[in-house]
Amino acid sequence: MIGTRALLASALYALLECGDAVSLPRTAGPGPGETVPNAFDGKYITSPPPGISNQAVEWWWFSAMRDEVNGIIPSVEAIFYEGFTFTRGPSDPPYRFDVSGVFPNGSTFFISTPVSAADVQTAGVGEALVGAWGAAGEPGAGFIMTQNRERVVISFNNSANGLTGAIELINSGTPAHGPCGGTDVPPYFGSLASGKNLNAHEAVLYEQTGWAISMPRAVAVVNIDVHGSKLLLNGTVDNVIGYHDHNWSPQALNQFAYTWLTGQGSCGPFDLSYLEVQALGSSHANDILQGFVAHNGEILQNQCSTFGEGRTKDTLTIELTGQAVDSTTHQTIPTGLKLDYTLKNGTHYVFTLKNSIENPAQNNYHRWTLGGSGGQVGGQQFDCLLVGDWVNPGLATYTEGKSIFDEQA
Repeated sequence: MIGTRALLASALYALLECGDAVSLPRTAGPGPGETVPNAFDGKYITSPPPGISNQAVEWWWFSAMRDEVNGIIPSVEAIFYEGFTFTRGPSDPPYRFDVSGVFPNGSTFFISTPVSAADVQTAGVGEALVGAWGAAGEPGAGFIMTQNRERVVISFNNSANGLTGAIELINSGTPAHGPCGGTDVPPYFGSLASGKNLNAHEAVLYEQTGWAISMPRAVAVVNIDVHGSKLLLNGTVDNVIGYHDHNWSPQALNQFAYTWLTGQGSCGPFDLSYLEVQALGSSHANDILQGFVAHNGEILQNQCSTFGEGRTKDTLTIELTGQAVDSTTHQTIPTGLKLDYTLKNGTHYVFTLKNSIENPAQNNYHRWTLGGSGGQVGGQQFDCLLVGDWVNPGLATYTEGKSIFDEQA
């Protein structure tokens, strides 16, 4: 593995040779120590960046999923962390990359690799972006995005931990966006804070926690080797859906968030994302809701709101369904969920999803690939492929028919 700086320099040079697109100026982000980079997907926490001296976190997420067969959705997720989502102790690494997935036979893998160096740089033209994890002599991984967000390649040189190969995501054209608007709006929830008397945790969530969705949908090609077993998913031949986004906060999530549901993926021509999150010491009324729906690349809804607004249009409801006992954590968990979107014009879409294989299964973090179907109510229904996360630092408990967001009321 060559050094981080050398990898960044060589990759940036190659990207600069691709053309001369001009990046658009952006307004400043609201958080202290945060900036709005030239590239929408660039670094937001910079003064200082996440690392040994603080508990800030910034991470870049990439995923790919193939059609479900016999209840199994082959998949891979790669997350590149500066800092970490949960509070780090003195012996925890300042940087890491986690790669997890499901083979077509249903077996799973989860490889977490700590490294001592990581960096993400923009090329100064368009959306070109390069990330590199790992100093000289360490296992390494990284990603390169082209200046027009047309393509991103994620590569792994981590034979010491049994992981080599690459993932390629080719943008399908659904527009990049933030949680409350397009790429011309800072990608935060600050517009929801107006007129509210926020507690300190809510202020971090609303005003300093960001979400940039650069590739809501992509064609994915996966060719990785995991401990000698190949995971091959070819979106040029089969239906393999890719996705990429990026999140950040000045604090680890457990320092300000109670519980958090989020997910994203596609159902036939529809691209979806959903979010409901509650801050520590908050009430259900102040939960942030975010719902995104696109159809054949055209955005139908990209709204953020609070649960207490009680909207009947331009809104989303998330209902966890079913009940089972997690065989790993022994917690009660849902077996699926229902997403109910109503557009501004009243058009109604419902997606009924069921959990496939869980990976990872932790007391404070559960992730499932999600199958099922949905579409416009009364219209054609389509098979779904999503990834759903339940990030649960507050250890909210689940019981079917009750809301995990009512426990702090």
